[in-house]
Amino acid sequence: MTWYPREDLIVYIHDEQIRKYGGRMGFHRDPSLLSAILKETRKYEGDIYQKAAFLLKEIVTAHVFEDGQHRTAFVTVEMFLRQNGETLYYRDYREAQRFLKRVHEHTLDEIAAWLRHGHP
Repeated sequence: MTWYPREDLIVYIHDEQIRKYGGRMGFHRDPSLLSAILKETRKYEGDIYQKAAFLLKEIVTAHVFEDGQHRTAFVTVEMFLRQNGETLYYRDYREAQRFLKRVHEHTLDEIAAWLRHGHP
């Protein structure tokens, strides 16, 4: 059975990232959008890395939070993969930051490949 994060966990991850690394707390859009993202992630067809890619891109592009979309998505997806017995692969954190800042430019297949192998 596949493990999925709850909405309140994603909000907690966001708040911890802001406390740790700085940025603005709060929501830019209705936080219930996270529930919709999670519902669509559950329905998304594909393996665990494809579901993780969908979740990552949706959290980043939905812009639910005032700040910290990329960090929140990264930590959430890392936990999602780990809880499902998989690993998020990346060479170094700076490279991961660069990829995440351009995630909207990538297809879900490219994002899934990056999550699986550390490169699209």
